[in-house]
Amino acid sequence: MNKWFASLLLLSSSIATSNLEGWGNSDYKIPSLQSPPPPPPLHEVSFPLNIDQEWFVKPSLLVWRPFQDQIDSGFTSVMDSPTDPFFEKNKTQNVNFNWGTGARLTIGKYLPHHEQWDVILASTFFYSDTKTTVHGKANLSTLSASNPNDIILFSDGWNPTILGASTETDLNWLINYFTWDLALGRLFSLTRKVVVHPFICLRSMLIFEKYTNKNESIDLDANSNFFTRRTTFNANNSVWGIGPRIGSDFSYYFSHGFSLQGSLSGAIVMGRYNIQENLKGFMPNLGTMPSPTATLKISDETTNMHANLEANIGLGWEKLVRNHTVRVAPSFIFEVSNWFLINNWAATNIPIPSTPGQPDWGMNSTRRMGDLGFLGFTINLQIDF
Repeated sequence: MNKWFASLLLLSSSIATSNLEGWGNSDYKIPSLQSPPPPPPLHEVSFPLNIDQEWFVKPSLLVWRPFQDQIDSGFTSVMDSPTDPFFEKNKTQNVNFNWGTGARLTIGKYLPHHEQWDVILASTFFYSDTKTTVHGKANLSTLSASNPNDIILFSDGWNPTILGASTETDLNWLINYFTWDLALGRLFSLTRKVVVHPFICLRSMLIFEKYTNKNESIDLDANSNFFTRRTTFNANNSVWGIGPRIGSDFSYYFSHGFSLQGSLSGAIVMGRYNIQENLKGFMPNLGTMPSPTATLKISDETTNMHANLEANIGLGWEKLVRNHTVRVAPSFIFEVSNWFLINNWAATNIPIPSTPGQPDWGMNSTRRMGDLGFLGFTINLQIDF
């Protein structure tokens, strides 16, 4: 009996062992019938993409239009009647600024262990060359007969005495604009769709401006006949400075790969400006015809502070390539930048003496302190690797 029971127990154990080996072992896991969780949004894995990512580069094309306050060349006067007092209309001749192009290059590095901190070095260059011609209307032969009918003359605002009234003026304004930024920032994901990137920055700037005004001014010859002679006003202004800048970028991801992007920042720089102005014309009403040549040179330099405000908004798109190790992100941005009271040029005037032949050496001077602004479009291509 004992032998029969032992044989039966041994046979049962063999069958059980065979069944277990047929179904698998203890490491076997029942397959899940649920779908895998969706991958995280692209922007949540973009900074950094992986542990090997270290750098990013962002070249940009700038298509901007500049604006400079307080550099209007003067005003035109329209006289329609020979009677005294005659009717006169004045119109300020503003500068017609042209669109220009520039470039910006941004290079960034993620800090060790990433932690979404980055260091950025950005350099911006913009150039613009603006030309404006103002035509007057005056028949010098009839003007010599004291007939002001249909006369349009240009009065230069930089020094109406030395530069006189003109029948034509050519204005040229040229600017070279540079900025350099060294910034430290960090990325924060507020929600699955909203990402902000505050930064603190050290900004330096360098601006070169050249202003030229050439006029065909009216004077009297020895026979008391009117004729035109060339008068010029040249001004050069260089400004540099360095100071802190703070701001933040933001992104709102509203669709797969697409985002609404923007930025707001402000800076205060301490620097120095250097101004050189040269006027070449003539001094009227001195009892000599034609009027004697007059030259005036003005220079000024000092240290001061300038504030800058920048903002932009636009649309971006991004895609991961090379097995999700490289991020390509083009964007199209509308951008504005304004420098407050960047212009310090001087407009002068010499009072005409009441008695011919008795010069009045008094000089009136007015500061033209205006803002320098830029607005336009920026095309970016950021690559993270």
